[in-house]
Amino acid sequence: GNRVGGVVGYNDGGSVTNCYNIGDVSGKISVGGVVGDNNGSVTGCYFLKTANVNENLSGIGEGSGDATGKNDTAFHSGEVAYLLQSKQSDESGLVWGQSKLGETTSLPTFVALDKDAKPVYKVVFISDNTEIEAQYANSGMTVDLPATEPTKEGYTFAGWFTKTSGGSQWNFSTAVTENMTLYAQWTAIEEPDPEPTPTPTPDPTPSGPSTGDSTG
Repeated sequence: GNRVGGVVGYNDGGSVTNCYNIGDVSGKISVGGVVGDNNGSVTGCYFLKTANVNENLSGIGEGSGDATGKNDTAFHSGEVAYLLQSKQSDESGLVWGQSKLGETTSLPTFVALDKDAKPVYKVVFISDNTEIEAQYANSGMTVDLPATEPTKEGYTFAGWFTKTSGGSQWNFSTAVTENMTLYAQWTAIEEPDPEPTPTPTPDPTPSGPSTGDSTG
């Protein structure tokens, strides 16, 4: 069919916001992972996009808006739930949540419909002003060391800390209770003192025959 979307087929002047789709969407004309044909507003929406699901789709088949493709890991890890939380407009309380993070059956859910849905927190790892990894956790969960330890020429890695300088080194057995950022800190490698230049030893004066030597 035409005007096929994972959430809305044809948006005629309405507002589609803070939503997601994980279903496979197919059609002929104006097909999108979230909205098929958009003539309104689309903000803060996500859809599953993998090699097997919606591989060749954009979020909106025709028109424009904010609808982003995410892979399986983003949906199961808590990333999409965190993004939905951060864009929710309801100030009365948590709208989106997710529990059992990392499991293949774990997905964002409405808190009003799922009493087990929990807030998702984001832990960002920063090295030299660059985000190298982000992990997601419910309150009481722990996060892992980043997959790759950062490196910096002339320094050794000192660990992950709560501030860029000073602060406390993070103990990875400590439970996460809020959004947080951890920073790589470094220890300068001390260059060894150069070896002193040895004083050259003068060659000994060559010896010759003594004056007054006699023969016979």
